[in-house]
Amino acid sequence: MSSFDKEICKQCDELCEFMKYSDVESSSDFVKSLIQVRYKKKETIVKQGSHSSHVVYLKSGLLKVITERRNDKNVILKIVTPGNFIGLTHMLADTYKFTAIALKECEICLWPKEHIFNLMQTNKNFAQHIYQANADYSTLLVNKISSLGTKQMHGRLADVILYLCESEFKETNVFDVITRKDIAEMSGMSSESAIRLLTEFESDGLIKTIGKKIEINNLELINRLSEVG
Repeated sequence: MSSFDKEICKQCDELCEFMKYSDVESSSDFVKSLIQVRYKKKETIVKQGSHSSHVVYLKSGLLKVITERRNDKNVILKIVTPGNFIGLTHMLADTYKFTAIALKECEICLWPKEHIFNLMQTNKNFAQHIYQANADYSTLLVNKISSLGTKQMHGRLADVILYLCESEFKETNVFDVITRKDIAEMSGMSSESAIRLLTEFESDGLIKTIGKKIEINNLELINRLSEVG
């Protein structure tokens, strides 16, 4: 983990939502209080149960958001791509209810909560953006709960394959950085079960694996498995 020079914020090519919507005065105050950090692969960015004082903005890299359980059977809730937040749903909470871990080197911007609240009060477009991001994340969590709670292993794995093959990940080479254990933790099953089912899916012509990469061969059947669970 290493820190950034704050001047990078003023010169950033990736114009974040705060800088896009804020005026000169508020953006100046924001830059002064901003914390920018670079994390190496496998480093913990946010720890479940730690004090929640900032919202995390991912400038570059990939990270995974997980919920930790006492029996070490963690569940991966989401893979986060650049330009997205984590922690928006915890802006009113004192502690983080999840852990975030870098899947590759990540550049992170930590936004103080008070600046987000202030800009939401003064800029309706920014507020709408935050509300939409929260709504999207809430929908993802509802779908995750439904998948894990109501579907058999084949349906859960089909859901994960469809998720990882979404357009959001096309430019990220996500399969280069996630493991079969990660796929298992996204599917709510053991690594052994995930590997066995991936082999079964490939034998049945549903998917094709090239090294670590997974490609969908039969989208209709994968969607059908997802629907019937």
